[in-house]
Amino acid sequence: MTKFDRKFNVDAVEKALGESVWLQDLLVHWCPAGELRGGGKGSTQPDKDYLRLAVRDGYLNFYRYGQSVARVNVVHGKPQAEVHNKYVYGDQGSGQGYVKITDGTFKNHDGTRGTFRYGIVHDWIQIAGGHAGKEKSFVDGLVANNPGVIDLEAGLPWDPDIWKERSAKRIDLVALEGFGNGYRLVFWEAKLVTNSEARSRTVPQVFEQLKNYTCWLAKHNDEVRDAYQRACQVLVRLHSIAKSRYPNICDLGRAIVAVARQDASQLGLDTRPRLVIDDANKNAAFTEHGHLDRLQAEGYQVHVVRCAENMTL
Repeated sequence: MTKFDRKFNVDAVEKALGESVWLQDLLVHWCPAGELRGGGKGSTQPDKDYLRLAVRDGYLNFYRYGQSVARVNVVHGKPQAEVHNKYVYGDQGSGQGYVKITDGTFKNHDGTRGTFRYGIVHDWIQIAGGHAGKEKSFVDGLVANNPGVIDLEAGLPWDPDIWKERSAKRIDLVALEGFGNGYRLVFWEAKLVTNSEARSRTVPQVFEQLKNYTCWLAKHNDEVRDAYQRACQVLVRLHSIAKSRYPNICDLGRAIVAVARQDASQLGLDTRPRLVIDDANKNAAFTEHGHLDRLQAEGYQVHVVRCAENMTL
């Protein structure tokens, strides 16, 4: 069973950044939680030229609308990017192959070597945006309006005591919220109001999903808190590196900065995930047919978003 962790070799990034154009280009496009470039706070319509960053177990993911545009590893002490070929090759990309970028060059579709240039990340973002669904766009809007978000597309390792099928489960958002004199982790699952998993005359499918998440979080409480305290430290260091080169980058949320400075034992964790519903089109049947009542009756916190003002969790 895989251990849940969040860590990354920031020293390698700091050392290589001056000579790594592709790494600089990724960081300049990093848009921390709480910032929505081009749309303003409260908007659900961001511009088309930024990425979200998530810390993983030894690597980073740069996302656009839930699509992993680039995965950054450290191999033999040097940062290396893996980018899906559909972003690098456009219409010529296919399958599940990835293109590696290490020394500033990469293999073109025809087998020749290409050289990374500024602006290529912009091209990747444009292509990735075309693959985004409404639910992932909604999640990105939530990230933009909540500076305490510290993870998205968070994979929970398979646990045979909880899930029969051997696969990681992904929860949409992990955020920090004020709790007592400190902070605690909260997990959010996002659904469109039309998603059948959140609607049922009897038992919505999302109940089983949330119940399993609750069991997993309760069992792995300590390692989750440890992992996300480390993630906050990584985010603070990466942000400092980015800001030294790109002073206009949005500040990190104060909760992230605070948790990075404290011990993991001071960080709380709500083991009961919450549900956020995108009801921007004000679907009357969701309420009239009792779907919302059934979700709330199970004791889960349900946050319904019907306008821009509701985007703050």
